[in-house]
Amino acid sequence: MKEKSYAKINVALNVVKALSNGYHELDMINVTIRLHDTIKVKFNKTGEIKLSSNDHHLPVDDTNTVVKIIQKVKQQFKLDFGCDVYIQKRIPQQSGLGGGSGNAAAILKLLNKKFKLKMTPVQMINFVKPISSDAPYQLINYPSRVKKMGEDVKPFECKLKGKLFVIKPKSGNSTQKVFENLKDETMDHPNINKVERAMKDGNSELLSKHVTNSLLKSACELNKDIEPIIEKLKNLGFEVVSMSGSGSTCFAYSKNKKVYKAAKNYFVKDNYDVCKSYSFIK
Repeated sequence: MKEKSYAKINVALNVVKALSNGYHELDMINVTIRLHDTIKVKFNKTGEIKLSSNDHHLPVDDTNTVVKIIQKVKQQFKLDFGCDVYIQKRIPQQSGLGGGSGNAAAILKLLNKKFKLKMTPVQMINFVKPISSDAPYQLINYPSRVKKMGEDVKPFECKLKGKLFVIKPKSGNSTQKVFENLKDETMDHPNINKVERAMKDGNSELLSKHVTNSLLKSACELNKDIEPIIEKLKNLGFEVVSMSGSGSTCFAYSKNKKVYKAAKNYFVKDNYDVCKSYSFIK
């Protein structure tokens, strides 16, 4: 069996407040792009979980979200099975694209089908959220407003047309370090209501006025590759430019197709982990 595991883009991300548990309450607008990993599973009767990948930097022990989900499914539903799992990685690590959380969501979907667990979407969200905060959204993979610690997901109809130009430098970002480096006095706070309205109406002008990411300044302080990419995308003529999640992936949007061609010609693909235009799922 196999399942695709899609990348997410945080079109806008607002850090609402720090929580007593060390995490942060967020308010975000998310979309899913066509960039994806593929998870392939062969089931057996050994009782063992074996994980491998084309990405040799990917942990394949029980710290991996896929292994955690399989272990939890076996325990909670009292299932006795083994499996060989292969993850064909295309989504880079430390990118802000939700590679690990998408893998967690995808393997849960696959197991739900394989063993006819009949888990509802709400049950799946509750099952996965202790393991990965982005996974609840990636179970849905539809334009959504996402609140709290990622578990409050409200899909909406998006009328924005076109593609996103997505670019990730070779350097990555640690989510933990980006949050630890946050400074209240320098954080930008996007108007998420306006961003949601712009997406629903397909209003790129309104979108361009309100898209930002509360984590951007912290991420730029830690990773000097991000800001030059952001500035160049703006100079090329993209109306909407920002960073996804804690980075280091940046993205851009324009109604003008010539701008995408200019970006493709400027950025040398081999110098980046991702450098391509992607349509988003809606």
